[in-house]
Amino acid sequence: MKVRLRCKSEEREKIAAMLERGGFAVSEDGVYIFYEPDFMPDYVVGKATDESGDLVMLKFSEIFYFESFGHDINMVTVKGTYSVKEKMYQLETILPPKWFTRVSQSVIVNRYNIKRISPGIGLHYFLIMKNDVKVDVTRNYYYRFKNEVGI
Repeated sequence: MKVRLRCKSEEREKIAAMLERGGFAVSEDGVYIFYEPDFMPDYVVGKATDESGDLVMLKFSEIFYFESFGHDINMVTVKGTYSVKEKMYQLETILPPKWFTRVSQSVIVNRYNIKRISPGIGLHYFLIMKNDVKVDVTRNYYYRFKNEVGI
């Protein structure tokens, strides 16, 4: 069975060896994920949406936002759009809150890649990202966004 491993780099080889002795194959395209408690990654793994299907490791600074379309999660970056296997609730817990905040049920944005914040009617904001894409902060996430960004 293929599994993904998310842990500190200095522990990775030791843990991978233990898992492999237990019959697991450690791979970035594994369905199940093993997380080390309190692990904070410094990158996100995405799969190219073109025919190549290449796996890429992207730094947080390269990510504009994550967006879900049903069961598919896309990561929009400076290098293009990639799919990720994690669900939105998993991304919300593993991404560092210093960098990322959820603005709707289907979008998590990188705060450092917001170019402009415009107020909308009612409890609503419009974000213009550095790639000039407009993202809505829905009213369910309005106060949370205000507090996390410091508006």
